[in-house]
Amino acid sequence: MAIRPKVTLHRPWARGFIWLPPGAPRRATKQPTAIGSPPRYLQDEFAFSRGFSKFCGSAGWASYERPFLCWAEAQGLEVDVISQADMIADPDLLTAYKCVVFVGHDEYWTWEMREAIEQYIESGGNVARFAGNFHFQIRLEDDGTTQVCYKDRVSEKDPLAGTKDERRVATDWSDPRIGWPGEQTFGLSSEYGCFAGVGGNAARGSGGFTIYDPNHWAFEGLYLGYGDVIGSEAQIFGYEVDGLDYEMIDGIPRPSARMKTPEGLKILAMGLASNLEQAYGRKGESLKWGDETTEVALRRYGVATEAARAAAARGSGMIVAFQKGRGSVFHAGSCEWVAGLQQHDPATCHVTRNVLDRFTRS
Repeated sequence: MAIRPKVTLHRPWARGFIWLPPGAPRRATKQPTAIGSPPRYLQDEFAFSRGFSKFCGSAGWASYERPFLCWAEAQGLEVDVISQADMIADPDLLTAYKCVVFVGHDEYWTWEMREAIEQYIESGGNVARFAGNFHFQIRLEDDGTTQVCYKDRVSEKDPLAGTKDERRVATDWSDPRIGWPGEQTFGLSSEYGCFAGVGGNAARGSGGFTIYDPNHWAFEGLYLGYGDVIGSEAQIFGYEVDGLDYEMIDGIPRPSARMKTPEGLKILAMGLASNLEQAYGRKGESLKWGDETTEVALRRYGVATEAARAAAARGSGMIVAFQKGRGSVFHAGSCEWVAGLQQHDPATCHVTRNVLDRFTRS
């Protein structure tokens, strides 16, 4: 399969990115895969049978931004919409706001975008990220109209590799040449996710987040207990999630020494993710992602030994909160958090409102 490292931002949007019919299946299916059955990809089946883009459930206004804005407007919240490129054009753009929200599949960022949001947080801004897959550094060229990302081919293809500007290579944020792991900004990284509730990746999980810190202010008014699960009926946990390498101490997950998380970060809730769709040769078996463990092992550990690949198959998605400088961050690391808002899931709506209320009045 040919990979294009450069795409124009002026390309047309395919069918399904702006509008989807009510009830269109989301990437993370609400129908768990039956025991003994091969995985299905219901969103792809829907797209192929009705002439929509197969990627319409992976990104786009219809799947992510619009559901959040419809919910926010119904709540009486005033929301201004900007693109992340606007943060580059005007570094002071965010200073007028107490809270900035990111939703959905939020994968590609430039160095300048991260600098802008870091400065905003340090100066007292609050960030609510209801999104997953914080993964790649990109560059914008041609006056911001061309997006560049070389991903796993950066060493042989990116002209900045091996130069004095090597920190700007367009690849995974965890690459040691960049020296700025994703968890330093938002507390989580897709490097320790990534797939859940989709295809054969963690296909029979709860679909929600398991609570480890029920007394945190984000859950106030829900009367939760340790081990409770929120959002499972709406399948808010998936399809790509952000997590951390962690250790369990007295039943509480904490970031391992491997992670470069901000001081004081707390893991409030989590679920399990996978980077391996196990092939069994069953009738009707057709895997979309297959085995991602070699690529993940090389990025995480720098080697692809059998032990490293086994470890790379395992991941997580988390909800974390922390303070940084004068500001605060709440990060529910899942692309599908908005599915809970779209389906009026009580817990998802309540947590989102708690976060936004606190961040907009602080």
